[in-house]
Amino acid sequence: MTTELIRPQAPPAATSVADVMAVGIVTVAPTDSLASAWELMARGDIHHLPVVLNDRCLSIVDDRAVAAALANPLARPRRRVADVMSPRVHCVLPDTPLRRAAEIMCNERVTAVPVVDEHLRIVGLVTDRDVVAAVAAGRT
Repeated sequence: MTTELIRPQAPPAATSVADVMAVGIVTVAPTDSLASAWELMARGDIHHLPVVLNDRCLSIVDDRAVAAALANPLARPRRRVADVMSPRVHCVLPDTPLRRAAEIMCNERVTAVPVVDEHLRIVGLVTDRDVVAAVAAGRT
């Protein structure tokens, strides 16, 4: 008689933000006009722009905030990205588990999280769509 011990398989390594993030991210400066930010978004079908100052991620702005600000024609020439960027941004490192990035998005009610290096330089962006695509592909 033989007894065989079946050990559970080790869980696969957790999917990291680096596995699903977009790279080559377009950024804006806080002093950029909203009109120029909107043009970048429209031209590239972009919904989120990290706001960068001195090569460091300072904030993020989304297309809804820019569109709402530009809805007032009198404000267009004077408005800057700094006027509508998020007052607080949550950044993650590339090796952050995707699950943690998803938790941040849910808890903070945001749809994108900038991915930065240790010096807060932008290396990518992970969005709610990236998370859903990873789940749909069974990568989580």
